[in-house]
Amino acid sequence: MEELKEIEWKYNFLVKKRDEQEERLNYLAANFKEVKEYIELLGKKTELDEAIEEMYPNILKARYKECEHVIVSCPPHSGNEYKGCIKCGLVNRKSLNGYIPVFDTEFMREFYKESHIKELKGKELNVECNLKLAKAIYKRIKKLFPNISDELATKYFEIALDNIKNIEVSEERQENRANRLGLCPSENLWK
Repeated sequence: MEELKEIEWKYNFLVKKRDEQEERLNYLAANFKEVKEYIELLGKKTELDEAIEEMYPNILKARYKECEHVIVSCPPHSGNEYKGCIKCGLVNRKSLNGYIPVFDTEFMREFYKESHIKELKGKELNVECNLKLAKAIYKRIKKLFPNISDELATKYFEIALDNIKNIEVSEERQENRANRLGLCPSENLWK
């Protein structure tokens, strides 16, 4: 008798599960157009993602080419002279012996090669600072004053950088400064 109850329970359980799946299949069959549309849209989205990913380097190249570079010198890093544009982020490192250019990414290497540029040229500011900090300051200035000229923005940049370097502030204030600039407070780029 116990064995029969157990078999009947398993049988009823399996029937119930089958009925649930059959009900779901009927729903999917009735809404097949939606499922099919979802699958098609997912495929198109993947194609668009790939096209965007392929296009992004072209956008960077165009930005680099059209940018009127504003260049800052950065502290020597790993035995390399280090310069970068605070507007577009293009970087050029040269070994201190001056013969071998060293590039930050393969993409930048390709850009320099395709453009036949051996050195980053533009308006050079007489400042030395971390490029990440310089870009963050410049970006913040352009965000606060969207219609500001590059000349005036670079003046504001120089003043802001001078204040950051020369005015002592508490650690809490430094943390707030980092957050306003979109930087990680632990990086402590201004020391």
